[in-house]
Amino acid sequence: MATANFAPSQSTAPKQSAHLPPLASYLDINRLGGVLLLTSACEDIDPGIDASDFDNSLASNPNLLVPGGCYRHETRTFYRQQALAGVELVARCLLDLGIAASRIEHCDFVTGCDADPIDVVHAFLQRLPAATPDALLYYVGPSTHNGSWAFAWRTDEEELVTCIVDSASLLPAAGLDDGPPGNRLVVADAPNTAGQWARPAPRLFGLASWEGLGKPGSSGGPPLAQWLAGHGPAEPPEGAIVFELPLDLGMRKLPSYAPLFWAPPQTDAHVARSLLWELQEFIGAATRREVRQEANAELLAWGGAEMLLALLALHGGSTKAAPLILQIIWLLHSLVLFAPFARWMGSQRRAMLAVLAVPALRQPCEAAVLASALSFAAACASKCRHCLEDCAGPAWQEIHRLVLGALALRQDDAALTAACKVVTQAASCRVLDATGHRELLHSLVKLILAEGEGSKPCAATVQLAVVEALLFISLRCNEAKRDLLQTLGQSSNLPGLLKNADALLAAKLLGLLRSLAAIEPKFGVVQALDSSLADVVVHCLCCHAESSPVQRWGLAALGALVIRNPAMTVHVAKDAATCVAWALGSDALDDDAEVEKEALFCAHALCSTEQGCVQLTLHDAPIARLAAGAVTRRVRHSLGAAEACIWGMRVLERLAGCRKTFHSVEPFAGMIVDTILSPECQVQTAVAGGAAISHLASSSSTAMKLLVQHRMQLVKGLQQRARMAVEADGGECGRAQEKELQDWAKVLTEMLVDAHAFTNEEHIDEQEEDEEADHEDAEEQNSRKTSHSRQASKLEVSSRQTTKLGDDAAGAGRKSSRR
Repeated sequence: MATANFAPSQSTAPKQSAHLPPLASYLDINRLGGVLLLTSACEDIDPGIDASDFDNSLASNPNLLVPGGCYRHETRTFYRQQALAGVELVARCLLDLGIAASRIEHCDFVTGCDADPIDVVHAFLQRLPAATPDALLYYVGPSTHNGSWAFAWRTDEEELVTCIVDSASLLPAAGLDDGPPGNRLVVADAPNTAGQWARPAPRLFGLASWEGLGKPGSSGGPPLAQWLAGHGPAEPPEGAIVFELPLDLGMRKLPSYAPLFWAPPQTDAHVARSLLWELQEFIGAATRREVRQEANAELLAWGGAEMLLALLALHGGSTKAAPLILQIIWLLHSLVLFAPFARWMGSQRRAMLAVLAVPALRQPCEAAVLASALSFAAACASKCRHCLEDCAGPAWQEIHRLVLGALALRQDDAALTAACKVVTQAASCRVLDATGHRELLHSLVKLILAEGEGSKPCAATVQLAVVEALLFISLRCNEAKRDLLQTLGQSSNLPGLLKNADALLAAKLLGLLRSLAAIEPKFGVVQALDSSLADVVVHCLCCHAESSPVQRWGLAALGALVIRNPAMTVHVAKDAATCVAWALGSDALDDDAEVEKEALFCAHALCSTEQGCVQLTLHDAPIARLAAGAVTRRVRHSLGAAEACIWGMRVLERLAGCRKTFHSVEPFAGMIVDTILSPECQVQTAVAGGAAISHLASSSSTAMKLLVQHRMQLVKGLQQRARMAVEADGGECGRAQEKELQDWAKVLTEMLVDAHAFTNEEHIDEQEEDEEADHEDAEEQNSRKTSHSRQASKLEVSSRQTTKLGDDAAGAGRKSSRR
């Protein structure tokens, strides 16, 4: 093993950036007792590969990773140069920060070395002074696929020596030989090391590592080392995982810190409870509510989860350790809820599986322990995708067994709630078929309906959790819908449960009804549910008129039930129309787009019958005006693709197609035309709009006159949307929409062309009449002009004659005078 001494004056590192090196923000120089830099000769760890037997370009080891890919023999020299450059960069940065050269050790495992890297690290940690207990470990070189450090060098006899170092073997066993408690920071400058070295662990803090293969180095050295030393950009290189030190809120000053984190797991359950009580107060006391997230983050970052799992493994099966187990699970649950998810670095899954294994170790298992374990599993599944996949996959059989056990304990609300929550998480990721889960389905239904021997209504929290679980189960499985419909339809308790439910529970129940109404085939609803259930839904809508969730899911359920069973319209048409009008026109629900969408959907369902159309157009429920307003708002705000816009236009289509209600749509013919011609209009809206104006054109002469003026624009607009339908979806659905739009364009062309020709004929007749009248007026004026001109001529002749006579008289006078 070779060592090196560093001096600031000999620095050949690149010039630093203007910003402070990141290492400076992570290290407390006054507490830093030593720095250990680790490298090796970067030999291949597989002695079976002999590069001399074939072309060097083919000599590689896929089991050994270097920055950028697999280890290749011909570039071993480059790997070695990069490792030494990384050490040089870090060492020079530390020296420039004022750390004494005597505190920096470089252990280079090269030819002739007979030391063990693990022993070297242990000895280094044990030598740390109590006054300066902090340490920095930096490794640069190859790694294995799981992120372990791969040391490889040769002896003087050319024999290969390898040492694989993982995070578990790096530190000595907790105890007196571990050195003083302090911040032991690790930088793993090797590929794929984040999953192992960045994971929180007691006595070790993963400062920086690589996720994936990382980036190859350059002439300036490894990218991560350059960044740590302050060369280049202020942000870490892409692919590097860097964690800041957590905010120090005083956890490491607690009396219980050293016994819990720097000593072997406590075997005495009573002593362990006392120690954990301090941590419970630290992260969960009411007086620390404002810093709860920061406190949980500090506990997790310094390895709190690993410490708790070690205690759980030691006491999980102990018959007298139930209070301690509840403490451990409570602390883990708090870390899942409040600590940053990214800081877990994938260790939540192991924690969840460890907690789920506890009830099997305790037979019979206490209800409180069972509830805590299931609740913790549900929390993990809600935060972590891998935990969710485990709950729905490999761990489901065990979870299913635990859930059935919790449902059997019908007196424990916490266990029931936790069981339902974990079922909800699993059902969101997998199909819980009725065949394999019939016992689970029936147990949940009996629980919510308070059926069975000695049953009584469960708590509100339990009811909410049960309904939500049934909802998620039904969403993914048609067979489960059928089973639930039959069970609920045979019960007389469902209407009473709906009528007496508060707003939150009513919204959940109505959402469940909406899901069940989507069963295939649709006659299952007719067979299972009585038509009077629609009246109960209307009752809920009236009782919770200003509750957005109730209005949303109540209208959705009512519309779905009416679609599946049109006979329900007879019972609820008038009241349902009032509910729809309230939802669309109420100021309390004005900004809720979901309520608006479901209200229009329900109105569309009610319009499937003439009676429903009539009720929707009465003065108390001006649905045509409200639907037109919804469409206009959506188009104006560039939301033409919104479902509310589509359902609003469909409502207008059905009202326009009814002989008793088309007149209510006449005032909005211009709005429909503007919507179709708008660039924001989508294909489905255009389909409904084309049908609506076609119905109006055949029923209303007033609308016809307006449509004739825009016939060319309308036809071109529908044809353009037809092309858009095929471009957006070249499949069967797109072609069907294209055909429908083209058909409406043809219908409009034929109707409006005939109307245009008829209008032109009328216009020509009127023009001829006007021309005849003008001709007669002209003739009359001409005759008057002729008569006037004749009279003027006569007058002119008369005046001429008078003048002539005057002249003659004057001449005669002159003659008389001369005479």
